[in-house]
This record gives sequence, structure tokens and C-alpha cells, in this order.
Amino acid sequence: MTATLWEVPVPPTQVESARIEQLPKRITRLAISLVVLRDDVDVVEYHDLSFEGTELFKCTYLTSLTAEMIRSAYGKLLDLGRTELWSQIADRSQKENIRHLMICFDDGPCYEVVCTSFSHLKR
Repeated sequence: MTATLWEVPVPPTQVESARIEQLPKRITRLAISLVVLRDDVDVVEYHDLSFEGTELFKCTYLTSLTAEMIRSAYGKLLDLGRTELWSQIADRSQKENIRHLMICFDDGPCYEVVCTSFSHLKR
């Protein structure tokens, strides 16, 4: 069953950039900058999605995106539940506590992470 874990707090077209970083201890961070309007002035706001216990990271670009990827995960982080990819990783890693997460942006990329947990930080 799919569940929304976090949504971009503005229309997704206002995402200025989304940058993925591989950090020590199997942490994958998605650093997102957004343009938001405050007091009639455009301001850049920063959000970090951190994925702990990363088992797999996948990035799919525009020409390889499916309509379902865009429709379901555009501007929002989804927990896709026990997908086929989840099963493959769970079987190999011998871990049941992993999650298959996905988020998409304009023209891609669409990021997928299989990890043990995630957190959000607004900077």
C-alpha cells in the first residue's frame, strides 16, 4: 500500500534544484531548494530528506520515466510498500525493516531509495 510521507510545501514547479548526496554510514541525502514567496519577495528555502541504512539508490531521468512514476510521486515522497524491488533487496539483505521510497520532479529525475528510515529537515 502506498503512503505519502512528505510533500513539497509549494507547487513542485517551484523546486529550484534537487541534489543527491551519498554520505558516510550508508546515508543518502536529497537536498532540495525551493523558491517561496514571503512578504512579496522570492526567498529560497532548503529542505533535506535523509535516508538512513540505504540498500539501493536509483535515479531515473525524463525519457525513462513512466506516467505512473510522475502521476504518483510528483513533488511528494511516497512509501511504495512491498514492491518487487523491495522483495529483491529484502531477500538479498535478509532485512524486513526496509522501505521502498520514491519522489519525482519536473523532467525527472525520479529518485528511488530502499532504506531503513528517512527524516526531513527544513534549514
